[in-house]
Amino acid sequence: MLEAWLLADRTALAGFLHVPVAALPDDPDAIEHPKREVVNIARRSTRRQIREGMAPAPGRGGLCGPLYTPTVEAFIASAWDPLRAARHSPRMHRALRALRARRRTRT
Repeated sequence: MLEAWLLADRTALAGFLHVPVAALPDDPDAIEHPKREVVNIARRSTRRQIREGMAPAPGRGGLCGPLYTPTVEAFIASAWDPLRAARHSPRMHRALRALRARRRTRT
């Protein structure tokens, strides 16, 4: 789920991964394996560090590379905007709406 919400902030993720915005899916909520999708998009990066860090080396097992988690954390901390993501993800929009409602009932 997290990766679908990252994919929903299309412009920011494309810029961060150094790929064209067109490389990102239009409907991130419909992606069956969003983490795999993020890794596959990272494979198309113009930056070697992103390609090699986020994707597993050829012949190695696993879904993602050794720098997947720190790279995703850096994206979230520096560029991801949940409000922008909510414009492209109905699930994200509903989650934010539920959090706002919960906050209002607690005050």
